[in-house]
Parts: sequence; C-alpha cells; structure tokens
Amino acid sequence: GLLQIVASLTNPNLPLNPSERKQLTESEKGVAILIKKLSRGAIDPDVVAKVQQLVLAAESRNYVAAGGIQKSLVDSVWSDHKDWLKGLKFLIQLAMKKLS
Repeated sequence: GLLQIVASLTNPNLPLNPSERKQLTESEKGVAILIKKLSRGAIDPDVVAKVQQLVLAAESRNYVAAGGIQKSLVDSVWSDHKDWLKGLKFLIQLAMKKLS
C-alpha cells in the first residue's frame, strides 16, 4: 500500500528536487508513524476505515480521492493524528506529481 508508493518515489531514476526530497522524507516519517500506531491499535476503527479507503484510492492512482480522504481526516482528527497526516499529504502530492 503506502510503502509501495514510498518505494516508487525513492526510485533513483525518479528525479526529485530538494523540496520534493524533503517532502518524501516527511512522507516516509508519516507512513512509519501510521504503521506503528496501527500495530499498537492506537487508532480508532473509524479512522482506520478511512485510512484503508485512502490506501485503496492511492493504490489505484486516484490521488484526488486519496487527497479528499486525507483532508477529511485532517478536518476531523488532526489534533490526535497530525504526526502522520502531514506525511500522508506530502505523499499524495508527490505521487500525484511524479507517478500519475
């Protein structure tokens, strides 16, 4: 899912400017934090369901839908999950720009 997108973006044949590299680093951190919290059961089931929808959208390269889901999560659970939501935003933006 998200790790595959990160792997695609870290491909050495994919040129990234310094700003995009920074966004990719933030994306990697965000995905790592999300995975850790998921493994600990530290995320409410309704939020997990939205994350699953986001991953499915991103896997099918529907980055507009993935971005919409990310935005709705920001609007509803930012205070509890900003540590990984910011990274997902960058991941979606980079994927839209580089993998579409």
